[in-house]
Amino acid sequence: MIPNIITTFRLFLVPLFAYLVVIADNIWGACAVFVISGISDVVDGYIARHFNMITDIGKIYDPLVDKLMHITVLCSLAACRYIPFWILWVIIIKEVAMIAVSGVLYFKKVIIQAKWYGKMATVTFYAVMLILVLFKNIPSVFKTALLCILVAAMLFAAGGYIYQLISYKNGKKEIS
Repeated sequence: MIPNIITTFRLFLVPLFAYLVVIADNIWGACAVFVISGISDVVDGYIARHFNMITDIGKIYDPLVDKLMHITVLCSLAACRYIPFWILWVIIIKEVAMIAVSGVLYFKKVIIQAKWYGKMATVTFYAVMLILVLFKNIPSVFKTALLCILVAAMLFAAGGYIYQLISYKNGKKEIS
């Protein structure tokens, strides 16, 4: 299916981003890769929904690649001092927990689909990371405010998914 092919393309962008930031010191190239990854994420989702190409594999694969990109971006940018390390740990713990829970649910034949709050958190992530990279010398108070907004968006999304999971465990047959 075309959406899964696009997601695979995005998967190959993950190590390319890390290489460009950490080894090649090419932040503009990394920003281009990051934007291409974000745009292709929107495109594969649109194609999947619009042409009824949604698959159970895609429901797991697409968010997994998103989370791998998020973690890679955070690790790369923290290593190069674009963002503080504390943000790295907050979001990595959230992302790894969501990957683990999704994996366990997948083996139980339960798939949690992306929701508006997850998409909002992803858009916030892309916007904040781009702002912090493009305006590296932004005053500390603004950087901290942006990072707090990002953490709030990520935790809000995690809370929404936890609520879905609790609803499912309490007798709701579908997580939708």
